[in-house]
Amino acid sequence: MEVEVISIIATSVIAIVGWIIAIVSMVKNRKWQKKDLLANRRYEAYSNFLKKLDEIHESIRKPDKIYEPVNEFTNTLTNGNLNEEEISKALLRFCQKTLEHITTSAQSIMIIKQEINPLFLVASSELTKKLKKLQILLSDLYNDMQNRISAISVNDSNSFKCLEDLGQDTRFDEFNDLHNDIVTLMRKETIEIN
Repeated sequence: MEVEVISIIATSVIAIVGWIIAIVSMVKNRKWQKKDLLANRRYEAYSNFLKKLDEIHESIRKPDKIYEPVNEFTNTLTNGNLNEEEISKALLRFCQKTLEHITTSAQSIMIIKQEINPLFLVASSELTKKLKKLQILLSDLYNDMQNRISAISVNDSNSFKCLEDLGQDTRFDEFNDLHNDIVTLMRKETIEIN
């Protein structure tokens, strides 16, 4: 009888230990699945954001978009025998294309700002702080560019002088620093989880 009791107790203890191990294993497995899911979501969100930044940067910085108006204007001027009206028309086309490029650049700032919003769903608190700073900085840059654009008249080439100091203040340095910090944190967060 003692052997049966010991056998029953041993079997019960083994069963209980087995259940405990199974439950702990299931809880740990679920925890790892959540971490993997978060890592995948972060990776997707961060890589999509960085791809969008690259696309925007590439579309703004295309040499043909930047230099096309300048080349067209200088080619017109170097053709010789131009009257004042033809020079005025060439200058007007130059101003219009330049203004279009500047307006596209300003709109790109707002696209970047909108692309930040999905990142708040997966970002750490440290990265969220940097992203909020970036949004504020982008809004400031956008408002400044909009004010400058509204001061430009394609009929007055002197009105483009409001763009002379654009990019010479500390905001662009701050933008580059924030961008580098954000990319570093994104890398750190996607690696740390795993």
